[in-house]
Amino acid sequence: MDQLDNTSDLNKPISTATKTELDKKQDAVVSNFLDLPAPVANVITLVYDPLKPYGYVELNGNNLTIQLDDLEEGEPGVGIKVKKVVGTEAVTFKNGTTTIAPPATPTPSTGANSWDLWFVEKFKSLFFIDLKPFGTPTPPPAPVTKLPNVTGFGLQQTGPHQVTISYNNYATSSGISGCTLQIIRPTSATGTAPTVDSSTNLANPKVDNGPVVGNANATLDTGKTYIYRMRATKSGYTSSDWVTQSITII
Repeated sequence: MDQLDNTSDLNKPISTATKTELDKKQDAVVSNFLDLPAPVANVITLVYDPLKPYGYVELNGNNLTIQLDDLEEGEPGVGIKVKKVVGTEAVTFKNGTTTIAPPATPTPSTGANSWDLWFVEKFKSLFFIDLKPFGTPTPPPAPVTKLPNVTGFGLQQTGPHQVTISYNNYATSSGISGCTLQIIRPTSATGTAPTVDSSTNLANPKVDNGPVVGNANATLDTGKTYIYRMRATKSGYTSSDWVTQSITII
C-alpha cells in the first residue's frame, strides 16, 4: 500500500524524455514557416532554409524589396504571402543589384487588405518567379434579420358588406419601425394576392368594403367566406410570415 499513488491522471507529471520528444513534434509542426526578418529601409534579405518553404509579410503603405542572394541552386523554392493593407504596395525581387522581373501576367492584386502569393526558385543560375493574386477577401454576407410576425390579427364584420381588420401596433410589438404592412384577400390560405392595402402607415383598424388592387369594384358577398392574410416587410430584412384569418359574411 505504501506504493499506491492517488494522484489524478490530469496532475501526473510526464518524464523529461517524453516531454523532449513531444517538444520535437511541436517544432516539426511550426517549423515549415520561414521567419522573415523585419524590413530594413523597406528591404528584406531572405535567409533561405529548405525546411521552411513558406513566409509571410504585411505591408502597410510601403513598397518592399526582397533580396534573394541566399536562395540556393536546385533546392525547393520559397512561397511568400504578401498582405497589402493599403493595396498599392509593390514587391520587387533582387539578386544582388539585379532586379528579377516578375511574370507579365497575372498582375498583383490591388485594393485594401488584398494579398498575393509569390513563389520563387533558382535553377541553373536563373531565378523563376510565379504569382498567384488572391485579391481582396470577400467579407461574409451581413446577417439578415427576419421580421417578427404581426400579432393580434383579427377580423370582425362591422356592416352588411364590410370587414374591419385589427392588429397590434407593429412598431411597438416588434421594436422595428418603418415597416410596410400588407393585407391581402386571397382565394386560398396560401395565396399571396390580391392586396387590400399595403402601407408604412396602414390604418389600424383597417376597414375593407371589398375593393382590392386590380379590382376597384369588388364587393363582399353575403354567405361567402373570405380569407385575409397579413405580413410585414422592410428593406434589408426578411419578410415576416403571413398570418391568416377567415370570416364568413352574414
